[in-house]
Amino acid sequence: MIATIHQPSTETFELFTHLLLLGQGSTVYFGPREASIEYFDRTGHPIPSHSNPSDVYLQMTNLDFVMDRQEGKDRVAALCSAFRASPEQAIILEDIEKIRRGPSSNFQGTVGYVNGFAYQTKTLMARAFLNALKNPLSYWIRVAMYVILAGLMGTTWYRMDDAQATVADRLAGLFFAVAFLSFMSVAGIPAFLEERHVFLRECANGLYGVESYVISNLLVSVPFILVITASFTLVAYFLMGLQETPVKFFIFIGYLFLALMIAEAQTVFISVAIPIFVGALAITAFTNGLWMIVQGFFVQKKNIPAFWQQSFHQIDFQKYTYELLLTNELTGLEFKCDPSPGGCACIIPSNSGNTTGCSFTGEDVLAYYEYSDIPYEEWTPYLLAIFAFFKVATYIVLKISTAWKRRNSCFC
Repeated sequence: MIATIHQPSTETFELFTHLLLLGQGSTVYFGPREASIEYFDRTGHPIPSHSNPSDVYLQMTNLDFVMDRQEGKDRVAALCSAFRASPEQAIILEDIEKIRRGPSSNFQGTVGYVNGFAYQTKTLMARAFLNALKNPLSYWIRVAMYVILAGLMGTTWYRMDDAQATVADRLAGLFFAVAFLSFMSVAGIPAFLEERHVFLRECANGLYGVESYVISNLLVSVPFILVITASFTLVAYFLMGLQETPVKFFIFIGYLFLALMIAEAQTVFISVAIPIFVGALAITAFTNGLWMIVQGFFVQKKNIPAFWQQSFHQIDFQKYTYELLLTNELTGLEFKCDPSPGGCACIIPSNSGNTTGCSFTGEDVLAYYEYSDIPYEEWTPYLLAIFAFFKVATYIVLKISTAWKRRNSCFC
């Protein structure tokens, strides 16, 4: 621990183990505190009895209150010259040379840093984890919001049965789960912006690299996003009456978790690219709104204009998550049509052509809305690629920001 201190009491001065005394920006003494008294006594500047050594050192090196300023400068110059010729300085230079040349030196880490990449990442992960636990703005506000939202959704979409009217309800419920939970990632912007200032200062001082910072934050975010996803799903899933099989339940959690990880990565990217709260909030909200519009729920996929369908619709992570959750939920279900005087009134045509049973399947719903060809093995890599894009973009922006700060500022 390094501290600067001005005119401490004797008791405070004696708490320090080492002393660096400066005069006019040059070293007057550097070494153990206890040895400083003997050093100045040996060089002809004894410390008077019953005096506070720090007061005497201040008088020797401070030129603000001397009558003859040139005489004070000469005195400080003589003190600095004496230390340069002293055995104390020779020992320090020898120690520095041993550290520089030693094969087992602690300084043989990542180029430009005292510690290596693994140590930087481990230390940053420990700090980020503690900050996330203690700072309610990071994740805990969202946990509370999502649990409350899950209760609202569960009691609104309560125990959907096999009536055909619940088809539209299921589509709306899954859309809202993906879209709104992704949208609420904006709640983390204040914490991201606050952390960004600390990162820029510490990175500019050479404490760690952008790589360690990005990876540590990614790894720390995983358990917290998983907690957010699980807390919402455990409440809403069963209240809404979605298919209660272990496989479908964990598929739901898995893809919702991946969507929230992407939403988090998008929010972090926008926050580092636009480090102004109002600006980051506006751009993040607009971007999430764009994904919601072109997702394929408000306007059916086949009716989306060609420009939007061939551009933003294809890179919309909410679209892929929504379609995967629809496929997961509707596959294996059977819905009952409403009875009518002429037979059955089905809102979805049955692909099998069998109307005697007065029902249609979830696969019929998927085919009607053009979701029958949703391959898990293709959609999952798309989601991972979108996540990787935001993380790489964040890394590039931080690299540019730190390079600019080092060139134009001094944080040391």
